[in-house]
Amino acid sequence: MLSNNTYKQIFCIYTEKTVFFKNFNLIIFCKPNFWSSLFMKFLCLTTLTLLSSTNISIAAEDQNILATYGDNQVVSKEDLLTEFVMMNGGVMPSNYPTYESIPASTKESIVKNIAMGRIVLKEAEKASFTETTQMKRELDKLKRSLMEQSFIRYVVEQNIKKVDLKKVYAEEVKKIQANAVVDYRKIVLTPDKVQEVYAVIDKSGKNFEEMVKKYSIDRDTSINGGLVRNHFVPKKVITPFDDVLANQAVGTVSKPVETTSGWAIYKIEARTVPKAPQFENMKNYLQGKTFEEYKQQYLKDLEATYKLQINTNTIASSSK
Repeated sequence: MLSNNTYKQIFCIYTEKTVFFKNFNLIIFCKPNFWSSLFMKFLCLTTLTLLSSTNISIAAEDQNILATYGDNQVVSKEDLLTEFVMMNGGVMPSNYPTYESIPASTKESIVKNIAMGRIVLKEAEKASFTETTQMKRELDKLKRSLMEQSFIRYVVEQNIKKVDLKKVYAEEVKKIQANAVVDYRKIVLTPDKVQEVYAVIDKSGKNFEEMVKKYSIDRDTSINGGLVRNHFVPKKVITPFDDVLANQAVGTVSKPVETTSGWAIYKIEARTVPKAPQFENMKNYLQGKTFEEYKQQYLKDLEATYKLQINTNTIASSSK
């Protein structure tokens, strides 16, 4: 017995159609000349009638179908992904690398736009709008734009075929791991209290949490002992604050540091190197990043080849 979750086919040679059914354990395979039998014609038509009367909704059950409209028309998951990629310059964006990661509200909006676009197009065809001068002008403009984008994509894709994504991944891992992740505590002070508080703090950090609760004016962090977790510190140190977080020994207390929000004293609790995502989890991002880099380089090369010059002075003067 076949599983109810398996799709079966009734090959109806007589009607020259293939009909798919779910949750039905009947399958008929026959040679074409067998359908000349009046009995088999009757059996086929009767079977189809019985099946249609069960009100089985394939579209509603199929997880690939996201919307239905009109006469059995559908919007599929593939339609949504194709539209989403087009909306993002031809690639899956790094913040939404998979179908599952796209917010539900965004999916619903895209699905509705796809369906309504097709519905409006159907109405336009009914009204013979495609034959109007206005529509022909718009189609010509769209054709030029599509040709431009398609050719760029074609050229870039030919080039990135030679790219080793594993090497691109290795470079990204280096960039990620170049940033330390630091957990620290801080005491935020007014200028007149800085030296007084620093003098009574144990420089090994033993009473630091107690000092935070007693002296810190930062209410957001003082309630949890001044703790700040997972702060990324760039390897290139720019500010005194970066210097403390990047170079202060773990478990020790810093000297007072002037920051944009006032004076602060820090204790480094932990410093770790961030863990890079697995290659497969970054693959979509790497492909999109590589495509965009090659695309920008190709456009720059075209500018140089054709010696493109923008007359900025003329443009500026004509705008006054």
